[in-house]
Amino acid sequence: MDKAIVQLPDWKSAIINGEKVDIGDVESILITGAEVIPEFSFSGLQNLKHVEIADDVKETKSQCFERCTSLETIDFGKGLESIGNYSFYNCEKIEKLRIPGNVKTIGYQSFGGMLSLKHLIIEEGVESIGYLTFNGCPELERIDLPSKSLKYIGGSIFEESKWLRKNKDEFVTVCGILIDHKRQKNVEHIIMPDTITGMIPGAFAHDSFKEIEIGKGIKRISNLAFHGCSSLESVIIPDGVEELGDQVFKNCPNLRRVVVPDSLKRVGASTLKPEYLPNAPKKGCVYAGKAVIGCVGNPKRVDIKAGTFSISPGAFDQAYKLETIVLPDSIREIKCSFLACKYLSSVVIPKEVPTECLIAFEGVKTIKFYTWPESEVAHFAKEKEISVEYLDADISQEELIKKTTSKRQTKEAYMKPSPDKWFRRTGNALAGISNEGLKEIRKNNIKSITLPTEINGHKIERLVFDCLSFLKEVPEVEELVIPGELKIQGLTTTEGRDCWDFPNTETIKHLVFIGKTVINFYRYNRVFDDSLESITIQESDRFISLDGVIYSKDGDSLVLYPRSKKDKKFIVPKCVTTIWGSAFRNVKYLEELILPEGLKTIYKDNFRDCSIKTIDNPAGVKQSTV
Repeated sequence: MDKAIVQLPDWKSAIINGEKVDIGDVESILITGAEVIPEFSFSGLQNLKHVEIADDVKETKSQCFERCTSLETIDFGKGLESIGNYSFYNCEKIEKLRIPGNVKTIGYQSFGGMLSLKHLIIEEGVESIGYLTFNGCPELERIDLPSKSLKYIGGSIFEESKWLRKNKDEFVTVCGILIDHKRQKNVEHIIMPDTITGMIPGAFAHDSFKEIEIGKGIKRISNLAFHGCSSLESVIIPDGVEELGDQVFKNCPNLRRVVVPDSLKRVGASTLKPEYLPNAPKKGCVYAGKAVIGCVGNPKRVDIKAGTFSISPGAFDQAYKLETIVLPDSIREIKCSFLACKYLSSVVIPKEVPTECLIAFEGVKTIKFYTWPESEVAHFAKEKEISVEYLDADISQEELIKKTTSKRQTKEAYMKPSPDKWFRRTGNALAGISNEGLKEIRKNNIKSITLPTEINGHKIERLVFDCLSFLKEVPEVEELVIPGELKIQGLTTTEGRDCWDFPNTETIKHLVFIGKTVINFYRYNRVFDDSLESITIQESDRFISLDGVIYSKDGDSLVLYPRSKKDKKFIVPKCVTTIWGSAFRNVKYLEELILPEGLKTIYKDNFRDCSIKTIDNPAGVKQSTV
C-alpha cells in the first residue's frame, strides 16, 4: 500500500495520491506539518505498520502511538528532540529500533511492552532516558548505547530483557551510570567502584548486603537507592558526594549508621533520620554536611550555623514550638520546611539569601521578616503581605536576640479535657455522654468539648460507633477535640475495616486532634461532615494542618479542604505538587481557587459538586481519572 501523508494538525485523516482517506485504513504514514504530534493522536491503530516522522516534527506527546500492535518500523526525523511518555508503548511487532542522536530526551515507558524487540540502537547525542523506558521487552538481546552523551537514566529501563539477564557483571553500567547490581551470595560488605559516576533510582533496592562503601566518583545518590535493603546496617558516603535524593533509605529497618561528608549540600525528603548520624544533638538543628535535615527537642529559637547550604523537606516538621529562626548568609535552598511551625513569628534573613528561599515561609501566619538594607526581601514580603523590619548594619548579637524574641507566652491549646464525669464508658471504649454532662453543656452554653482518655480511673482507648450521637442534642457545641491516642472505629490505620462516615458530627464546625493522631486522611478525606470549617492536627507522622486545611507532612500534597470553610478565595501554597482525590469535593463557599505553577497532579473527583467558579491553573494540569 502507498505511503499516506498526514498533514498536522489534522491527524484523523491522510492523503494518498491526492485523495483523502481515513487514518484507520492506512498501513504506512509520513507525519509532517507541525512541531508536535499530539497525545493519543494515533493510539490503537491496528492496521498501521510503518511510521515515518518528518524533519519538521520536534516532539511526540504522550501515548501518541500506544497500542499500534501491527507497527513494524519507525523512522525518526532529523528534527525530533523529545519522545513523550508511552509514545510507542505496546507496539508488539517491532524487532529493531534506532533512535538518532538528535533526540535528547526519551520519556517514561515510551518503548515498554515491545514483545518482539531484539536489537536497540541509541545513538550518541541522547542525554536522558526515562524510567521503565524499555521495560517489558523480554527478547531484547543486543543493545548499542552512546558512550559519552547520556546524563540521566531512569530506573528499571531494561527490566526483563535478555541483555540484562545475560550480563554477569556485578555492577552493570551505561556511560558510567549504574543501572543494575547483581546480588552476591553471602557477601555482607560491598565496595562500589570509583569508576561509577551515577546511579538509577532504586539502584540497590531490596539488596541483601549489610554494609556499603560508596565509590568516590559519585556526586549524587539517587532516589530510593537502598529502598527495601532490610539487612543494611551501615553506609559510608565519601567526600565529594553533594546530594542525597528522596527516600534513599526507605524501608531499611536495621540501618544504624550513616557517615556523611562535609561536601554534602542537599538531602531529599524522608532520607536521613537524626538517629542515623553520629553525635546528633538532643536539641536544636541536626546537620548532615551542609544541610539541615531535622530539628529536635522542640526549641523556641534556632540560629542555623554559618556555611549551611540548604534546609531539607520536613526538617522542621516536629518544631511546632519554634518562634524564631536566624538564617546564615550561606543559605541557598529551603524546601518547604515551616508549615508545621504554628508559632513562628520572627525570621532573620541576610541580604545574600535568594528570594526563592522565602517561599518556604508562605502561608505561615503572624510572621515577620528581619533583614538589612539592600536586601531583596522587601519586594517578596510586600507581595505576600508580610511585615518587614530593617536592622542596623552594626547590630550586636545580644540586640538581635532581644529584638527577635517573641513576647508571646506559649501555651498548649486544647489540652484541658472536659470533666470525665460528663461521659459514659463500656470497658475501654467511650460509650457516650451522661445526663449530667448534657445538662452542664446546655446550662453553660459550652462551645468546645474535649473527649476523655480516662473515666473514673479507667483508661479510654477507643471510640465506638454512635458514641457521639449526643452532639445532635447540643447544637451549641461547635468544636470537638479528640486526643490522638483514641482509636476511632474504621478510621485509624490500626484497624482494617472501611468507614464512609464520621458519624453524628453534623453540627461540629471545628475538629481538633491533639497529641499524635493516627487517622489516615489520605484514605478518609471524604468522611467528615459538611459542617466542618477547619481541621487542626497537633501531631502526626504523615500530616500537618495549616489554617484548617490538611497537607502531607512534607507539604507536597494538599489532602483535604474543609467543606464549609468560609473563605471565598484560596491560594494553594507553592510547595504543593499534588492535590489529593476529592480534596475540594462538595466545598460550599469557595469561589476562586489559585493553583501553584509547580503543580503536577490533580487526582479525580476534586471539583465535583462544589461552589468553585474560577480556577487559575498556570501549569495547565488536567484532573486525573484515577
